[in-house]
Amino acid sequence: MEGCFAHAHARVRVGLSKLLSRGALFAITLSACPMDGHLESASSRCARAVDRGQWREARDACHESHVTQGNPADVILLARAELQLGNSAEAERLATGALEGRLRPQALAVLGVLRDRSGDREGARTALSEAITTFEAQGDNRELARAWFALAGSFWRERRLTETLGALDEALAAAEMAADRRLLGLTALMRGDVMRSVGDARSAEREYELAASLLEGKPADLVYVDLKQGILRQEADMVHLSDLAFQRALSRAEQTGSHEAITAARQNLAYNAHLTGDTQAGFAYLADWKGPFDFSYHAVLAMLEADAGRLEDALASMNRALELSRSNDAWWGEYERARILERLGNDRAAEQGYERSIAIVEEMRAAMEQSELQAWMIPRRRQPYEALLSLFVRQGRTAQAVRVLDAFTARSFMDALIANGSLVGPPGDAHDIASSWRRLEGAVGATDDLGQALAGREVVVPVEILGTLYLAHKPAQGDVRFLERGDAAPVRELAKRFAADPDHQELATELGSILIPEDVEAGPSPLHLVVSGWLAAIPYAALRRSDSFLVQQRPLAIMPSLRAFAAEHDRSPASRRLVMADADGTLPAARVEAGEIARALGTTAVVSDAATRSLVETAGPLELLHLGVHAGLDGGGAWLSMADGRWSTDAILDSGLAADVVVLAACSSAATRHEEVWGSLATAFLANGSGSVIASLGSIDDDDTRSVMRALYQGDLVRQPVRALAEAQRSVAERLPPHVWAKFIIFSVSNE
Repeated sequence: MEGCFAHAHARVRVGLSKLLSRGALFAITLSACPMDGHLESASSRCARAVDRGQWREARDACHESHVTQGNPADVILLARAELQLGNSAEAERLATGALEGRLRPQALAVLGVLRDRSGDREGARTALSEAITTFEAQGDNRELARAWFALAGSFWRERRLTETLGALDEALAAAEMAADRRLLGLTALMRGDVMRSVGDARSAEREYELAASLLEGKPADLVYVDLKQGILRQEADMVHLSDLAFQRALSRAEQTGSHEAITAARQNLAYNAHLTGDTQAGFAYLADWKGPFDFSYHAVLAMLEADAGRLEDALASMNRALELSRSNDAWWGEYERARILERLGNDRAAEQGYERSIAIVEEMRAAMEQSELQAWMIPRRRQPYEALLSLFVRQGRTAQAVRVLDAFTARSFMDALIANGSLVGPPGDAHDIASSWRRLEGAVGATDDLGQALAGREVVVPVEILGTLYLAHKPAQGDVRFLERGDAAPVRELAKRFAADPDHQELATELGSILIPEDVEAGPSPLHLVVSGWLAAIPYAALRRSDSFLVQQRPLAIMPSLRAFAAEHDRSPASRRLVMADADGTLPAARVEAGEIARALGTTAVVSDAATRSLVETAGPLELLHLGVHAGLDGGGAWLSMADGRWSTDAILDSGLAADVVVLAACSSAATRHEEVWGSLATAFLANGSGSVIASLGSIDDDDTRSVMRALYQGDLVRQPVRALAEAQRSVAERLPPHVWAKFIIFSVSNE
């Protein structure tokens, strides 16, 4: 019997201590143990149901206990059960009634969540702050973790990133002190939300998996893991896997009685039905809706009505959604409303809607600080730009289309830093990331100077717009025109195959005819290509036209955006040339190559242990920088391997190091996980003000690299870097296949 009592006491304490202060724990009598033949008390059943997230059972048991035993602790448990079941008014009544007693901090925590959900952010944070102060004074780490977690949720609803992560850190510390696996799991879940919302899907997946392991056996909490994983897969266009997660979430939510989770699961299933064209199923998920009738409900309903051809109904529903939208919803609502208007044939109103959507995005970007990050790199953020660009192209309004194309290609480097995983580190790194972003925003140039910057240049911008491939072509002397190339999907597949096998002549010829306008003529001046997404991974030099490689017809230069042509940098004149290689002793050919290059340049190569990050960061203005070291791209982003550690893209930006010409003789130095080109090692140097940066799209053999580098340095690399690379590739192409030389590209605005 003693053992049974000890077990029951421990079990109930674990359940209640998540919800009550230590002083509020009540004594457990022997009758609470079912082993002695007595029925389990209502109070014990209340605590057990709350611990398991069985909210209907918790409400019944807690109500019974409160009525029959008058235990004040059960009032708070009952309030929390009502809160989870969506009965906000009753939860508020119960919590308000407990404000005058010893459970005031617990009541404040409940009221804080309620006020936050109603939009009273200030009132919510005032209540939660008082609860936090009291729990800290009481030394109640378990309740303290809950309150900090609720405060993090309040900040996150406004996308205030710094405050969210700070509150989550406090919740994590308190939960660890309390050894509370549930709060540790919930903290990981919200941290995953932060990572997912700013575009770092890999880190989000890891956080969700951690949450799932910590919350094992708690179906009421696992339902939210299912929901988050479903959204993650939804954003990755894995709709079938997303559906499975949402169905699992709905089943668990119905079992536990979580009204909030049921609503979220059904809304997301309805949205998935819209994505797959199953309109009938979508309406079924929204049938017999009991609320809330919020932005999400009306927006999803509008999309389904539009799918069903009920465009006037869809417009009315989207108007209601916009009336209820928060600032971070409005851009999407305006975009979807404009799509409906375009289908109704009202191009003028659709144009205005797309403009409003873009204006909201640009306004938020302009005001964006580390505390207010949004998921700019998530592909659907591009949709209003694509839709307006498509509308202008369809109407033949080329000047307006170019303006949108400029905004469309001028992506923030902050996006790339987030996508590369920089936010996975400690919150203290936030300042460095934000300063890097501000530095790049000044490096992308101004729209007013774009026309002058493009004058005399021939530019081709291949771009996918709403599933269709277009080429924007500006001749050296002439205006931009848009060429439609049809469905982008098959071209994307060809590009993927060609990137993996640049030696494939048939693919090279087919892609050459698609991606390069017919009237691009051979000549000595550079052909500038502005590329992003899957189009950035193509080794354009190896494309074939008229039985010769494209690079044999024209020197090629890559740029990440149109606006980058107008970038201006204040750089001091430089004459120093720095050659570094083989930092870890595993690249013997790179070491020999560096020696040869250094002698030709009249300097000495820095190799082995001397090839340090600290040396190059303090080198000052450089005329030429050559780095023949290992490079990589992983969850932490792109990096160069130096003798004193990895040198990442954000660290390169932070150093401000630039050179007239940078040569990155390293694997994947032009590659990025980001959908846009910004985020690679090469563009980090470009953003710092380097004039030209030569880099590689993928893995390169040590001996092959040496062949290209030997040829490269035989040309006038410093004064004519674009032409020097073209001449080197032409020379090597006479005796070696494209996979040896075609992966090398040059980022440059040089027209020589």
